[in-house]
Amino acid sequence: MKVDAKNRTRRLRKKLRVDEYQELGFDIAFKLVDGSDSEAIDTFMTKFFAEAIEPNGLGFGGEGDTLWHGLICTQKLGSCTDENRATVEKWLIDNGATAVAVSELYDVWWAE
Repeated sequence: MKVDAKNRTRRLRKKLRVDEYQELGFDIAFKLVDGSDSEAIDTFMTKFFAEAIEPNGLGFGGEGDTLWHGLICTQKLGSCTDENRATVEKWLIDNGATAVAVSELYDVWWAE
């Protein structure tokens, strides 16, 4: 659904998260080694947050076990960048994740 922001007050644009308040994020999916135990998965995810997510001001919401999928957006109001996408993708590949898929940036509030 596309929101028409013409003739809207700044307050309403902010509330609707359009125009200068639009927030872009991206989806990721990746696979860990089959048979990984819960300790190995916890270690991987802890390292993922400590090295790729938090230092870049990002947030991750998702789920998985050996196959993960989720949404990445910024921790504060704002938008992810193509650089954020590349950083996350590179980190996942460099740290042993396979079948890594990173979507294009999209409006996390008004995705179609």
